Amino acid sequence: MPNISIRIDNLENLKAAFGSYPEIVAPMLRDASMKSAFEVERAAKILSPVDTGRLRASFQQTFFMRSMFMKERDECANVLS
Repeated sequence: MPNISIRIDNLENLKAAFGSYPEIVAPMLRDASMKSAFEVERAAKILSPVDTGRLRASFQQTFFMRSMFMKERDECANVLS
């Protein structure tokens, strides 16, 4: 059976890059989620029946920040160590 050897230059830099993954991706996902929520709200308002306007006025979205990628980041770090 052949012996395969792989050498990775700058492994420490690669580990650091994977460590910064949550800080880079989280704002992008937050922006995409907010845009999607606004589109859903807009469509709901357009399609909702209007009698007094209360239903249409009640549509709103709420956003909160959460550390979504901590588990994934830790798993990547474990694989690379």
